[in-house]
Amino acid sequence: MTYWCPICAAHRDENEFRGENFGSRFFPDGVLVCEVCMKKHEGNLWFNEELINFEEAAEPHLKRAIKHLTGVKEEEKEHLEYGENIHLLFEENKRFHDEVERLEGISVDFGKPSSDWAEVLYRIAWRQKERFVGERVSWISTSNKRVIQAHIVEIDKEKKQFKLRALEGEGYKVKDKDGILRRGADKVVGLFHLLPPKTTGKKIYKKQMVCHGCCRMRLKGSMRRGLDYDNEHWFCSGCNIMSFGDLPSHEVQAYHEHFGKPMEEIPEHHREKFIEHNEDIMKKQGWPWIGNKSWTSPLPKKRNVKKFGENQEENDLRWTGDINRLTKCNGCGLKVINGWADSRVDPKDWNCKWCWTQYSLREGFPKKPTIVPHRKGVVILPSNEVTSMVCMEELWKITKVSDVSQPKTKKSKKKGVKMNLQTFHENY
Repeated sequence: MTYWCPICAAHRDENEFRGENFGSRFFPDGVLVCEVCMKKHEGNLWFNEELINFEEAAEPHLKRAIKHLTGVKEEEKEHLEYGENIHLLFEENKRFHDEVERLEGISVDFGKPSSDWAEVLYRIAWRQKERFVGERVSWISTSNKRVIQAHIVEIDKEKKQFKLRALEGEGYKVKDKDGILRRGADKVVGLFHLLPPKTTGKKIYKKQMVCHGCCRMRLKGSMRRGLDYDNEHWFCSGCNIMSFGDLPSHEVQAYHEHFGKPMEEIPEHHREKFIEHNEDIMKKQGWPWIGNKSWTSPLPKKRNVKKFGENQEENDLRWTGDINRLTKCNGCGLKVINGWADSRVDPKDWNCKWCWTQYSLREGFPKKPTIVPHRKGVVILPSNEVTSMVCMEELWKITKVSDVSQPKTKKSKKKGVKMNLQTFHENY
């Protein structure tokens, strides 16, 4: 089993490096502190005592609240009998609900060192995201002796510095050379001086999500349908993996109805784009299995599928009752009723309606040349003129085909010779 260490941000194999969660319920599955980091912080009291004592030394109602916030189901236990002990039951439940409300409503500005693993893991998950201009952040002002809420106005990626502008309601002031307090100018800070914006305990005191792709804790993401088509997994916003869930629903339904089977693999015109996009994301995010074949791919495996229903050929044959009335499509190979050939290119190049529609969905655009199905290098301009493409990548570099007949141009009328009536009669 592999896990992700939030301290050194490395993926470790549990058989080689022992992992530890210190008994904290805030550690999500697949996240542990590795043995290397524990040895580095061996003498750190904050790391080995203070963070652990928040949960270990907690009172029963606080432990119960932590279990509730981290999604742990309570064990069934005998309830107190009604009567003289009923006040104990009410008092216990009241303290539990008050503790849950306190933890969820607490305001955290990250001005002090974290006192529990929940806040530490939230800070680490926040730092996994790439920063952007306009994002809400904060920093500790030494002159004001407090945390200043701000937003990013400029990013220097080479120096890894951020120019911050304090929010208007913060009242951020700095003394000038004369000792007079004035509104502070933009502040430039380094990457490690950036802090998350002020937030509530509802976002902190819970198990943070772990991305199914890069196997890191993240704050933002969504459930997405995997490559197995049925199962859904949580992917972070950085791992924007393309899967069947991203295909247009009308295109998926058309595929089902035409071929009579579920979409068991990505169609040809999506496959290359999907693979290239996913590989870029995997390399950028540093997926744990990249370059290490011993670790399995975190992407779900493609499942075996059965027949979905009648395909287009079976459906048309059932209605016509005669296979001779059907025409074989040069694209999908099915014999169907509806379709046509473009006589401007090749009258024998007959394609069904579905294939023509797929090419229109992929390449069609009012101001764009139309690519003829299965006629590589041949396009039709919006002006109805047949032309050829030198290379498919550079779509707009189009030259005329020499072997295709061009439309005849109207001959210009010759101007007549001026003559008088006598000359006219002599010549005609």
